[in-house]
Amino acid sequence: MPLRCKLSVLPCKGGERFLRGLLEPLGYEVAATRHPLDDYFPDWGDSLCDTVEMSKDATVVELLKDRQFKKIVGSVWMFPSRL
Repeated sequence: MPLRCKLSVLPCKGGERFLRGLLEPLGYEVAATRHPLDDYFPDWGDSLCDTVEMSKDATVVELLKDRQFKKIVGSVWMFPSRL
């Protein structure tokens, strides 16, 4: 069963490259879109936040038993500034 997760605003200094390196070895497909710092002032550049979509063919039970996934999700939610 394909499972999908979308995080609308995820602080991540390393961007899509970092997220791919973290999640693709676990079998996830990853897509990330960087948010602009301010829509009205594009010259200010991008923020450190992404919209992240990830998907994987797995059952919910498999996902919840995956220790590596729990470790990553825990680090994202507990220490977002480290990413």
